[in-house]
Amino acid sequence: MLTLSGLGPVSQRRLAAILGIRSASLSELLGKMEARGWIARTPHPKDGRTNMVALTEEGKAEVMRRRPAGSGASGELLAALDDNQRAQFGEILTAIKRHYQELDQQR
Repeated sequence: MLTLSGLGPVSQRRLAAILGIRSASLSELLGKMEARGWIARTPHPKDGRTNMVALTEEGKAEVMRRRPAGSGASGELLAALDDNQRAQFGEILTAIKRHYQELDQQR
């Protein structure tokens, strides 16, 4: 949900890639989040085969409830970034983690 809060509406496929998880796993997780009213899935306006995912107002409130103000030293450092920059930073960290895991599997 934190990733979604920084991205805004995003396709399920892109979200799965950002998080580094299988589409089927993401779909199951999104179903649970949708049942709780935290996210909404809507067809892409130009490609009805693609679902867009976005946080609902309830989802945004849940993110704020779970994310302590400041979040310690890391929160202070990340406070210099806007929401989009934090989301990009998260994507970069995810890509680095995924690459590290791939390298580790090759060893």
